[in-house]
Amino acid sequence: MKRLAILLLLLCAAPVFAQTWPAKPIRMVVAFPPGGSTDLAARALGEKLASALGQPIVVDNKPGASGNIGAEFVARSAPDGYTLLMAATSFATSPAFFPKLGWDPVKDFAPVSLVATVPIIVVVHPGVAAKTPAELVAFSKANPGRLNMASPGAATLTRLAGEMFKQAAGLDWVTVHYKGGPPAVQDLLAGNAHVMFANISDVISLVKSGRLRALAVTTATRS
Repeated sequence: MKRLAILLLLLCAAPVFAQTWPAKPIRMVVAFPPGGSTDLAARALGEKLASALGQPIVVDNKPGASGNIGAEFVARSAPDGYTLLMAATSFATSPAFFPKLGWDPVKDFAPVSLVATVPIIVVVHPGVAAKTPAELVAFSKANPGRLNMASPGAATLTRLAGEMFKQAAGLDWVTVHYKGGPPAVQDLLAGNAHVMFANISDVISLVKSGRLRALAVTTATRS
């Protein structure tokens, strides 16, 4: 919250130094589908920025390829301050997964502010006979190759957390990639996927309603 407040104060003061900006609506590109944690953060921030700047903030979802489609769109846009990218952790990890990116995270972008941090939660479909991480490991080893792990994208932090857990426990899971958190969650609900390391904001309402079962969070303390 403190970092977000500093960002808003600086932007409120911007007209004093540059009277011509912003003279028109600002586009904020979200490189993931509507309804996910990145999208929700962008829309909440957009409302505050619109009020502070006196211009609309138009949220534009361009999902796919672990956020690379949206990032490349912004990288190729005019560098005039009217196209912003709400980046997620895959913005930093994508160069390691996609060597032929059409954009460079250092050369093509200027950082503005950290907006939010979101805990990762481990959830399973209710049909999976596990209520703890230990039970999930035992069930997985008793059923090798039968569990699908839903991934919001190859370079996402949630996918990497799941892969680290899978490797450390020696599990045989099939990783299935989707174009963001919401479609991955939908397949988890349908039973086509069985386990997911997800942003907590993407699934917390489903956990509370009993449609998904939470096993653990990856933070140092309980959320």
